[in-house]
Amino acid sequence: MVGLIEFQAEFSLFKHQYSAQQGRWTQ
Repeated sequence: MVGLIEFQAEFSLFKHQYSAQQGRWTQ
Protein backbone atom coordinates (compact mmCIF):
# COMPACT_ATOMS: atom_id res chain seq x y z
CA MET A 1 0.00 0.00 0.00
CA VAL A 2 2.85 2.37 0.78
CA GLY A 3 4.31 1.71 -2.67
CA LEU A 4 1.04 2.76 -4.29
CA ILE A 5 0.94 6.01 -2.31
CA GLU A 6 4.55 6.77 -3.24
CA PHE A 7 3.74 6.06 -6.89
CA GLN A 8 0.77 8.44 -6.83
CA ALA A 9 2.90 11.15 -5.22
CA GLU A 10 5.65 10.71 -7.81
CA PHE A 11 3.10 10.70 -10.64
CA SER A 12 1.41 13.91 -9.45
CA LEU A 13 4.84 15.54 -9.12
CA PHE A 14 5.69 14.43 -12.67
CA LYS A 15 2.42 15.87 -14.00
CA HIS A 16 3.12 19.14 -12.18
CA GLN A 17 6.60 19.41 -13.68
CA TYR A 18 5.26 18.48 -17.13
CA SER A 19 2.50 21.11 -17.06
CA ALA A 20 5.01 23.69 -15.83
CA GLN A 21 7.29 22.82 -18.75
CA GLN A 22 4.36 23.06 -21.17
CA GLY A 23 3.53 26.51 -19.78
CA ARG A 24 7.11 27.64 -20.37
CA TRP A 25 6.99 26.38 -23.95
CA THR A 26 3.68 28.17 -24.55
CA GLN A 27 5.07 31.46 -23.27
